[in-house]
Amino acid sequence: MKNDQHQKAVVFLKDAVFQGLKNNNTPELFILFHELGHYIFHPSAKEPAEAAQYEMDRQNAIAAGTVIEDERMADEIAAGYLGYNAAIEGLNWLLMDGEKRASTGLYDQESAEISMKEIRLRIQILREKAGCQ
Repeated sequence: MKNDQHQKAVVFLKDAVFQGLKNNNTPELFILFHELGHYIFHPSAKEPAEAAQYEMDRQNAIAAGTVIEDERMADEIAAGYLGYNAAIEGLNWLLMDGEKRASTGLYDQESAEISMKEIRLRIQILREKAGCQ
């Protein structure tokens, strides 16, 4: 997609997230600022080949015990607006929500485990930046 000044961005939010934003809930605020962070650093949409490479890079990073730069930068944007403790709270909420969803058996277990591992790594990174343990 061509990057120009007239380009529009779309962020899709589940209804529950939108409702949480209306109530000023920290987890939902984290999700919004994190997603806006992605847009700030990469305003154009990824083409299918780029998206596939992104996912491969993401999974390789997780397997190596780290998180790709795009996710770290988006977390930093959210932490910059909300503070590290609120960003960590948002990630903890996502982790608990993911564990709850994985336990239903409706989701691919391997994908769920990879996502939850990534969230734990992101929490660890933010804690280190915040000076927590």
